[in-house]
Amino acid sequence: GKIVLFCCQLPDPRLRKNVKHGRRLLTTKRILQPELAQAIVSSMPNGGVIYISSDYKEVAMEMKTTLEKHHQLERMNSSQDYSKLLILLKHPYKKNKIKADANGWILANPFRLPTEREHFLHLKGDRNVFRVAYVSCFYGPLSFLVLSFLFVLSFLLVPVSSFSSFSCVRDRFN
Repeated sequence: GKIVLFCCQLPDPRLRKNVKHGRRLLTTKRILQPELAQAIVSSMPNGGVIYISSDYKEVAMEMKTTLEKHHQLERMNSSQDYSKLLILLKHPYKKNKIKADANGWILANPFRLPTEREHFLHLKGDRNVFRVAYVSCFYGPLSFLVLSFLFVLSFLLVPVSSFSSFSCVRDRFN
């Protein structure tokens, strides 16, 4: 079957203790590897959604970078796109508008069902959660050829007289 929604919410960042300094460091092992991302993206229909979140910015950025390598995915960046994340609500009211900051991070859990980790972070209040969502827009090679053909055809069908309004631009370069 097709994957319509894939969520990776606050995965374990795989911390390891630095024996020398007594603090925890992030390892490079991640759940969202390029191979898994490719398998997910190739199994999604048009309009499929991928939602990721992490309370470690480094982990969120790595997941984001991994997903942005796939040209079939577009990052959600409008309230119309974000409304696709409200599928878990029976009645998505207007007050359930999902907002993002200037960097594109979604500000609140769009499912309105916080995970245990989000609840813990909210009570603790010292760490943000970084969230982003993507929608699949796979057009395929045949669609690309058709769109290219239509683009070229549109230039062939436009009469030359319609460009007379651009005479100032034409005269400047002649």
